[in-house]
Amino acid sequence: VWLLGKIFKKAKTIILMKPNLPTIWFNYAVIPEHDGIPANNRVIVTRGALNPIRNEKRHQASRILIALGGSSKRHQWNQEKVLLSVQKIVENNPDAEIILTTSRRTPAEFIDILRQQSFAQHLQIFPVEQTPQGWIFEEMQKAEAVWVTEDSVSMVFEALTAGCRVGVIAIDRLKDDRITHSIDQMIESQLISQNTCVVQLPQPYAFKEADRVATYLLAKN
Repeated sequence: VWLLGKIFKKAKTIILMKPNLPTIWFNYAVIPEHDGIPANNRVIVTRGALNPIRNEKRHQASRILIALGGSSKRHQWNQEKVLLSVQKIVENNPDAEIILTTSRRTPAEFIDILRQQSFAQHLQIFPVEQTPQGWIFEEMQKAEAVWVTEDSVSMVFEALTAGCRVGVIAIDRLKDDRITHSIDQMIESQLISQNTCVVQLPQPYAFKEADRVATYLLAKN
């Protein structure tokens, strides 16, 4: 991007991440707040990384999506915690249609273990290997509420952008850093919740970070 800006003198250089090069080398850098870079006339700070989702307002009452992640550099998968959380979601939303999916990081044996649980009969289970590209984004458009394991921070922001009520499923933390703190801050500000009942989740929020950034850039240029 920096080189292209040097070649095409009239082009604006905009980078959607914390760059390895100095931010002053770009016209604009759009950086998630958890990266800890203060806003200035070149840096636009956003809540979470930008995503292409829009709220199409097709959400169906009592339709729930559960999206499971897995271990990461800051989280350790805890099977018992996840099973208990899924069970509580099922029990506390008895009239809901509940769709559950996994990610590439979810342990391979988890789905078989989940299917053996008595509450699994109330779930529609779609392992990630069986879902086509774009499937989960379509499900977010239809779900009233989405529960996400806390390791999947980008999916939390995607569900918020889609206009869903959002719950977070706790798993073990290997360390605390800006990413885990961002989850805690969203819980404290009541954007998301660790409750397991739809009616106890925060109301949908008009979360339109991509629109806000685009509007700002167009106004500046």
